[in-house]
Amino acid sequence: MRAILWDMDGTVLDSEPAHDAAFHGAINALGLQLPAGFHDLLLGASGDQVHAALVKVGLTLSLPQWTTLKAQHYATQGARITRRTPTAEIALALAARGHPMALVSNSTAQEVAMNLAVTGMSYAFAHTISRDDVAKGKPAPEGYLLAAQKLGVAPQNCLVVEDSPTGARAGLAAGMTVLLHPQTLIDPVAGAMYLHPDASPEDILMAFLAGRQDVLVPSARA
Repeated sequence: MRAILWDMDGTVLDSEPAHDAAFHGAINALGLQLPAGFHDLLLGASGDQVHAALVKVGLTLSLPQWTTLKAQHYATQGARITRRTPTAEIALALAARGHPMALVSNSTAQEVAMNLAVTGMSYAFAHTISRDDVAKGKPAPEGYLLAAQKLGVAPQNCLVVEDSPTGARAGLAAGMTVLLHPQTLIDPVAGAMYLHPDASPEDILMAFLAGRQDVLVPSARA
């Protein structure tokens, strides 16, 4: 693979606690009652997708109003955002070696900038693509195709690293090889690859640098 395209939330950064706190803070401020597990079902969804789901359960705010409210709560959650091990370390090691990389996120440009700044990872990616940069967020492939274009690399020569089925489907739709590395047990995604259970972070780094795929397997293993 000539280029590696990283998802942000849940992949190189563990920002889900911050998103979860901001989401529930905003919901509590509105006094809105949600079904059990509602937020968990939206893993990897973009802000407009979350808003559409909320409207179905009683939200009356417009998309801009909801985005502003969520952003106000999210801005207070920087201490909850941390690097995810070992993916962040691998990304930083690749960056130090000048490997072509970009970050593609369903988060807003403001959230991307904040997350990378508080974790000291802003320098690692040649380009960052946020939900604000595309007409359609993941699972549409637009963000990944834009990242490949900016890097000057054909889609078939890109490896996408994702933690959610939503993001994995975006990478597959873009015609890229997808490594799905979830934080929790999820249903397999047809066409996605998974890390070999015996691969160490050093194995993964060396394979990525050499463009090899021998650390990937076609199905998740317990």
